[in-house]
Amino acid sequence: MIRELSQGNFLIKRRIRIFENRVVYYESKFANGNEITITYEDLTNFKEMYTATTQHLIWGVVVSALIFAGSFALRNDKEFDNPYMWIFCGAAFLAVSAFYLMTREKVWKIKLQNYTFIFIKRNAPDKTTVDDFIEDLFRVRKEYLRDTYLYIDKNIQYEPQLKNLQWLKKVDAISKDEFEIKRLELSDLFNTEKKSIGFSNR
Repeated sequence: MIRELSQGNFLIKRRIRIFENRVVYYESKFANGNEITITYEDLTNFKEMYTATTQHLIWGVVVSALIFAGSFALRNDKEFDNPYMWIFCGAAFLAVSAFYLMTREKVWKIKLQNYTFIFIKRNAPDKTTVDDFIEDLFRVRKEYLRDTYLYIDKNIQYEPQLKNLQWLKKVDAISKDEFEIKRLELSDLFNTEKKSIGFSNR
């Protein structure tokens, strides 16, 4: 293992471990945990700021607010059985709202190739540690992809090598300039091989 980052509180926990050829991501919400292994081929270097929330808690806040508003409006109605119900409903609304705010997180959302995401809290334990960790994650990803797919070999067919170069450029493992240099190198190698085959003119 190259590096590990642990984050969380009593409600939400995360652990991200960087290995030479993969990332292991663990997330636990309300004691319900799940661990996945992500290959660097599936990990992008795209990240964006995001505020993560739990959807059912949003609905809980909305519903409790509506119930509180209704009970408060009816508090002086003589036909209303419990004129103090609005106090209980207000307390419930405050409790659900506080729980919702506690679970909201400012995170980095990092995209995977299958249009899913992993989340890393932006300031836990602190901003510098998180920024350095993500920088290391993207660096190791890039090194692995380059070491694995960036090669020019006359013993391998032209098309698969060209596709590798195109894919590396697409996933930002190589720059456009590097792609052009390697593409020309690949073309020169195979053009040379083709010229050496056949009959010479005399």
